[in-house]
Amino acid sequence: MKIEVLRPKVVKILGLDERSRDDLVWCSASMEVSKLFWIDGLLICMEVPEKSLEYEYEDGVYVISQLCYAKCPRYSRFEDVGRGVQIPVVNATGMRVFEAIVDVIKRLDGDNPNNPRLVKRGSQSSFQSRFVV
Repeated sequence: MKIEVLRPKVVKILGLDERSRDDLVWCSASMEVSKLFWIDGLLICMEVPEKSLEYEYEDGVYVISQLCYAKCPRYSRFEDVGRGVQIPVVNATGMRVFEAIVDVIKRLDGDNPNNPRLVKRGSQSSFQSRFVV
């Protein structure tokens, strides 16, 4: 029996935005996202196109069409949307792809106002950059 462990060669994030925690949770519920992820103080919501899995297996490229995150200092198994609706939260600590994504977010986000990669819009942020981790 042959077993291969393959990681994506490239993770492409087409949209990366910082949101308020409430907005991220509400958007997730309204878009029928089945779960959120928490790692190293960030709550993450990802939209992954169905075709992404095909590309990952064929080309080693994993495409995330939209990734939003909010600061969330403590892990909780559920985020409350309201009216008894909750979204489960997966603790992604130790998952290498998530750790790499969070590393890039933190390098881009930094509190450095001179960071040319960061575009501030009100209380939210958007990024456009390339990083190799």
